[in-house]
Amino acid sequence: MNYPFIWSPESKTTFEKIIQYLEENWSQKEIRSFIDRVDEVLHLISKHPKLFVYLQKYKPYRCVVVKQVSFFYRIKENQIELPTFWGNRMALEKLKL
Repeated sequence: MNYPFIWSPESKTTFEKIIQYLEENWSQKEIRSFIDRVDEVLHLISKHPKLFVYLQKYKPYRCVVVKQVSFFYRIKENQIELPTFWGNRMALEKLKL
């Protein structure tokens, strides 16, 4: 079964900010690579939702997309909710899910 994704407004905003940062500081090759990696892990998660690390304290799963960026997700009934993308340098204590 493939689980559909529900992007929260926050996940859309944080994803767009990452792309904007890449556009300002990196080449189209790096942008394409990042987007392809996000697509790749979303595809894996849609087939195997419990593939990545479950954070007991925060209640979502965490997927490290690249060493600088992760995203969090929750399994809700027959869909997967994406609450936010997160810079890995940021303290998890500031994470509001």
